[in-house]
Amino acid sequence: MTIGINGMISQILHQKTFEKTVSLHNSKFISNKRMYMNRINVFLLFAVWIGLNACQSKGKQAIEKEMGEETLIIAPTEEEKTITGIVGDASTDHFVLITSKGDTLFISTMDQEPNDVTGFELGDTVRVNYIEEEEEPGSSTIPTAQKVIVIGKKDRDK
Repeated sequence: MTIGINGMISQILHQKTFEKTVSLHNSKFISNKRMYMNRINVFLLFAVWIGLNACQSKGKQAIEKEMGEETLIIAPTEEEKTITGIVGDASTDHFVLITSKGDTLFISTMDQEPNDVTGFELGDTVRVNYIEEEEEPGSSTIPTAQKVIVIGKKDRDK
């Protein structure tokens, strides 16, 4: 089996062409693999970014937009006022104050610091610092205690 010079040259060229084809195919495969990995990395970074943004607290304006008009909105309508009277009735979220004129006033203690609005008992004379809040815009106001100070204890020995 004698191969002529032309046959040998043909085989060498064919071998080199085959090696270039395999090399080109491998480089395309590696290039496609890199592109695929880059796409995965971009997708993962995007997913992490969305997750972090979803976990952040919302701004005040965004919360107000979400609340809409149906939600109970409490807004102070006046400056802090002071009134003095005797505690006529009490529960965990309000108490009734009887003024020196005999007026009965319902005072809310809801959503206040417990240390600021406790320490009194039925019959005690107290000074109440309060603000008037509206449950809904345009509705009547509710006195809400900011601080309750006991200025006289009821004599409980009798």
